[in-house]
Amino acid sequence: MPPNQVVHTAISAVANRIAHTGTATTTALTDSAVDRLYSTLTRRLNTSVIGARVLKNLESHPTATATRTATEQAVAAEADADHQFADELRHLVGQLPFTPPQPDAPTTTPRLGVIAAIAAAIAVILLAVNATILVKVILPRAGLTEGARLDRLAGTWTNDEAGTGSLVIRPDGTLAVTNESISCPGRVTSPARSEYVLEMDCGMFRSSIDAKLNLLGDELTLTAPGSPETTILNRQ
Repeated sequence: MPPNQVVHTAISAVANRIAHTGTATTTALTDSAVDRLYSTLTRRLNTSVIGARVLKNLESHPTATATRTATEQAVAAEADADHQFADELRHLVGQLPFTPPQPDAPTTTPRLGVIAAIAAAIAVILLAVNATILVKVILPRAGLTEGARLDRLAGTWTNDEAGTGSLVIRPDGTLAVTNESISCPGRVTSPARSEYVLEMDCGMFRSSIDAKLNLLGDELTLTAPGSPETTILNRQ
């Protein structure tokens, strides 16, 4: 099953559970496959303010397409950043009982007065607008997508010690390390928020360095795997 289908199936199953049975707060979770999936998603999304807000919106409006879409985007970003979480998600989805495809929301609605119908339409529009803002603006700024995390790291980094050279990181994830005697191209990846891996090819040797960005985004701490020593670079 493709990753996007795994996420879609997971969110649909959890949203349908909430719509028909209730949230984890109103109805205790059991050991069923869907409840284990619900519990896993809850723990993951609650690790960030944005994720917690996405989950709360889903629990408040489980049948709304906008909230399901926003939740899928948030979970997909987490799965893209953490392959262990992606594997766990795929495993849990694989344990769900098979059911014929069902529409995400009822296709018919009870008769409503004109005012009630207008209010419902406005609510759906607002949810759609909020979901668009969340996915296109808030999630990238919060660092929930790898592209946004790489863009936050882009720039020139140097150390106060003379002769140490500079590290240039571009928004596309490529990098270059230069000093008085060597120049090394490379790439940077971001497995999680504020965490990066710098891979460099210096011809005679290759190296991989772990890096962590501080909250202000102006200090980068480098650590070689297996070494307790660190090097701090400052943004120029």
